Amino acid sequence: MQRLFDKEELQKVQDHFCTLTHLFAYCVDQDGQKITEMSGDSEGVEVIREHISDERFYQLFQRVSESPLEDIIEEPTKYDNLKLAAVSVDERGYRNNCWLICCVLNDVTEGNLLEVPGEGTSLEAFYSALDLVAEIEHKLLKAEGEIITAQVESQRSKSSESELSSGLKRMEAVTAIVQFLESDESFEDVGNAVMKIVGEYLEVSGTKLFQVKRDAAYTDIICSWTKEDMVSSVGVSKDLPRTELLMGEK
Repeated sequence: MQRLFDKEELQKVQDHFCTLTHLFAYCVDQDGQKITEMSGDSEGVEVIREHISDERFYQLFQRVSESPLEDIIEEPTKYDNLKLAAVSVDERGYRNNCWLICCVLNDVTEGNLLEVPGEGTSLEAFYSALDLVAEIEHKLLKAEGEIITAQVESQRSKSSESELSSGLKRMEAVTAIVQFLESDESFEDVGNAVMKIVGEYLEVSGTKLFQVKRDAAYTDIICSWTKEDMVSSVGVSKDLPRTELLMGEK
């Protein structure tokens, strides 16, 4: 969801949700790290934080994150009017955020009750809110997945275009070389022309074709090409000492 909302935007959405549903909630990432602060009645938040530990919420997060089937996990507390829940949807084996939610039931009047400032809500409304969060998370996670897929496809398309362009450029170079090889021009002219084609295809400053002499210790430059405005570093083209680069058999 962080691809669709930044932290501040997500906090605002959460604040409005808790105002409308009279719930207390905050959001953590896939590692259980807080993304938002708990929303809800400010005095009620203090009471919830005092009586429900972060560890208890983290255990809820772990349960829903490790569940292969459940998107919503609900738990009672030692207070009869207080329930906890975690919502973390699974979209094709991937989970993103987890919403940790606390509900104060205003229709429970007996038992061990915790007095929490705020209006509270009914059990039915609590379950409806959990279903709504799960449904929205499913849609957002699906939308996020479609964005990622579109980005991958775009990158793949650009890569294919680049490969096609490179292949076309290579084919043009080979075709031009073949045409020169079939011409009636002198070997020197053909060789220099081929060196130019190769150099421009490779986008280098210059190319040279060496001929190894019979004693294998010296070479001659028989064809060459230098990019425009570039000065050749070789002033002599005959009887050059054979370098390591030319020591191979081919």
